Amino acid sequence: MKMAPWEISVGLQGKHWAQGDANMLSITEDATSLFVIGASLLISQLPGSVKGSIPLPFVIDDLRLSHAKSILRRRAGDRRWGKSHLPNYPLYVLGLFMRTEEDIALVRRDMQQRLQQMAWSMIDRFWRDLESVWSTRAN
Repeated sequence: MKMAPWEISVGLQGKHWAQGDANMLSITEDATSLFVIGASLLISQLPGSVKGSIPLPFVIDDLRLSHAKSILRRRAGDRRWGKSHLPNYPLYVLGLFMRTEEDIALVRRDMQQRLQQMAWSMIDRFWRDLESVWSTRAN
């Protein structure tokens, strides 16, 4: 399965985000980017995956994760982002691929913000599930 056309559509192979474009993307565009990146990462693990296994963390310099982390950094503290339901599922998926304490902290901070602003039980469940996955990994 190929993701290249989707990856291109969110700028993963272009210059838009890599050069630090000053124009902020909308919440919908950022959430869509996270959905595409998460799907791309999951599909990348299909050929060698074990049915039912938790996705493995990616190498630190993976371009897709770098883009996702830049979105999370830019959206840190953004109240409108924290109240949007759109990024909930992709944030969870991306959390499965985080490896370093710094990367995990990005997802953890976003989850905490969402839980405080929305008080939605599914966010709490995602967060607890990710904490369980992260605790089993050696950094």
